[in-house]
Amino acid sequence: MSVKKEKNMIIDSINRRPYGAKLSVALDDSTRMMLEGELCLLTDTEYIIKIRPTQSHLAGEPNYQFGFQSWDILVEGVATAGEAERKGLEITFGILWGAISERYSVRLQYQTPLPCAVYDRTRRGPGISFTGTATVILGKSLASITNAIKEALLSPNRGSKKLLLAMELFASARIELTERARFVGLVSSLEPLAEQQNYGDQVIGILNRFKDQVGELQLPSKIEASLIGRVDNLSTESVLSAIRRVIMECLPEDPEALKIVEEAYNLRSRILHEGTTDADLSQKSQEVEAVIRRVIASKTGLNLQVP
Repeated sequence: MSVKKEKNMIIDSINRRPYGAKLSVALDDSTRMMLEGELCLLTDTEYIIKIRPTQSHLAGEPNYQFGFQSWDILVEGVATAGEAERKGLEITFGILWGAISERYSVRLQYQTPLPCAVYDRTRRGPGISFTGTATVILGKSLASITNAIKEALLSPNRGSKKLLLAMELFASARIELTERARFVGLVSSLEPLAEQQNYGDQVIGILNRFKDQVGELQLPSKIEASLIGRVDNLSTESVLSAIRRVIMECLPEDPEALKIVEEAYNLRSRILHEGTTDADLSQKSQEVEAVIRRVIASKTGLNLQVP
């Protein structure tokens, strides 16, 4: 069945494809992606993707809060709830990829365990649109979102929840109001990508013997439990070590990138644990942001549209 026929069926026969997914995003108004009314993205998917301003804006009220535009994105025409969730996460991946690739700001807005919520289109309720009419997007800026989604759907890692989390943390960190919060968020976005490796049986054996010795000291229970917990942590590499490995895997020919990330991570630790800051924090944020964008691009297998 052609994509056109699939989409006609979604509109005309809701019961055959009853499920959809909804996600909400806030975009920095400086991106100038003006949206008046509900629009339908031109994609080659077998489901329909709609973008619309929030309900308050449709009712004639401004949808700008603290310099952001607020949108709902609907994925409609999926046969099962599980498939709707998967498609919703893929579109979330695409929205985040567009922001990272073209360097505009976006923040996901949700209070549920996942960024998107699944719904049944056959059950009417507040906040969900069931009409089959839509307008075509022609604006260049909005077309960039369509292109980003198309690209993201080609990524072999679009189903990676850790990569999705890293992208979400990165995108939201870029629009933090203070420089320290922005810097800490940017550096922290690397952690979901850094899977800590186990040191193996030999190291674990040494640590177990040490724990036995701690147990023989008859220390207060709280101190003993604290020591045992810290010893257990030694069985895996540190987060920084895992991050180093990620940088070397993604950017093997750029030793400067590794240096930037190491310095940024150490500075992040000082900020969090000592409350310190740095006179060049803005510049360091820009440097580490540039590196992380390239790391994320490597992980997605896609090319950044804006270097």
